Amino acid sequence: DSIHQVRVRLTLADGSSVMANGTPWRADEWHMAVLVQDGLNWQVYVDGEPGPVLRQSHAVGRESPGLRFGEALQGKLDEIAVFDRALTATEINALWVVAARH
Repeated sequence: DSIHQVRVRLTLADGSSVMANGTPWRADEWHMAVLVQDGLNWQVYVDGEPGPVLRQSHAVGRESPGLRFGEALQGKLDEIAVFDRALTATEINALWVVAARH
């Protein structure tokens, strides 16, 4: 019986890519991922953890293609939200607590 796993990868407008280190998550369980851009700094948080699973610094040019979700994904995306500011780790954790109850 194989376990289906998912990893977090951030691909930037210039085609560069970085993958989160550490243990992958089970693909057959529900997870919440939050991408935060604050200036040149990009961070990805998973499941309300207090720190990001990956960090990357990168300038976004005017030619940025915008957001793309689930490229080459086999599965579901649900409840995508976009905010006009960078969320704090505390705000991300609060979102996770509410989402995990439902």
